[in-house]
Amino acid sequence: MKPDRILHVIAPCELGGAERVVHDSALGQRNRGHAVSVMALLAPDAADPWLVTALRANEVPTFTCRSSRRGYLAEIKAIRHRMRETRADIVHCHAYRGDVLGRLAAVGLPAALVATAHGFTGGGLKNQCYEWLDRRALRRFDAVIAVSAQLETRLESSGVPHEKLNLVQNAFLPLPLLPRSQALDKLGLDRSRTTIGWIGRVEWEKGADVLVEAVALLERSGVQTAVVGDGREREKNELATHRLGIADTVRFTGSIPNAGELLAAFDVVVLSSRTEGLPISLLEALSAGVPVVATAVGEVPAATANGRFAQLVPSEDPTALAAAIDRVLAQEGQAEDIARQAAEWVRQRFGSDAWLDRIDTTYQLALRHRANRK
Repeated sequence: MKPDRILHVIAPCELGGAERVVHDSALGQRNRGHAVSVMALLAPDAADPWLVTALRANEVPTFTCRSSRRGYLAEIKAIRHRMRETRADIVHCHAYRGDVLGRLAAVGLPAALVATAHGFTGGGLKNQCYEWLDRRALRRFDAVIAVSAQLETRLESSGVPHEKLNLVQNAFLPLPLLPRSQALDKLGLDRSRTTIGWIGRVEWEKGADVLVEAVALLERSGVQTAVVGDGREREKNELATHRLGIADTVRFTGSIPNAGELLAAFDVVVLSSRTEGLPISLLEALSAGVPVVATAVGEVPAATANGRFAQLVPSEDPTALAAAIDRVLAQEGQAEDIARQAAEWVRQRFGSDAWLDRIDTTYQLALRHRANRK
């Protein structure tokens, strides 16, 4: 199989699952001999996000377009320019801005169009409108990757042809872990206390507010919590910790690049999401051998062998979440044994080689579909 010229297109947040997917797939594809580059759509005054700096540090050609919030025409022109300059065989788009603008930029060009649907979060009317536009755009792609079976079904019901869909569950490149003491110091936490960890975007769909309420209900005392990440709901959740009387035990660290390196700091990792595809933060926690409590949404049950390797609870239920955290912390030895088994299982099932093979298969599907349209 000849090497492909691949251009990834994304409007990256500071750090999230889609950004890790682009990072890991770009590095993996480059290491397989493909010519890979990335186009990042950024706000005009934004600093380079983690994805851009990390890719450039690894010598992956990474281009940026900085435009106003509604500078869609400039972004379309910039993407189109990079498609031509890189002579891309494959344009791989991510998330709604990348999908919609990438499709428009590719009109009349020979590249095959691939999108990864990372999930739909709902939320406010504005976001729902963007996601509606995204689902319509995805119908016109040559191939679409769904990261979960649930998402694949949803995409087909929204009009994406079945023959264009491929289920490719997320995988990851495991990060080397910092020693526990060093990780706790980096987080600004007490080395002597039991620690709950939460990593993600502090947005409604990720349920940081559910975690905060659960922490206030814990029976176990002397526990500290680190909320690693940033987002629009951070201030609201910080205020909630004061209202609930737990502000001195919950630390909001902000976004930390390569947060997966810090997992040894945690005695339990909590995912309190309202909606998910297949969260890479979950795979990282399982791979690191850290006990996990998670909401049973999206592909979380499948990724944890239906609860064999994690305590699963309903979403939006702080009482159930608190009880599960208490159980894990009370069963320290047993929880650690299960976590060690989970680490081996997740490395075998969600390793990067098979994942990259499935993406390559999707690319070949897209190239065939594109050739048939000529």
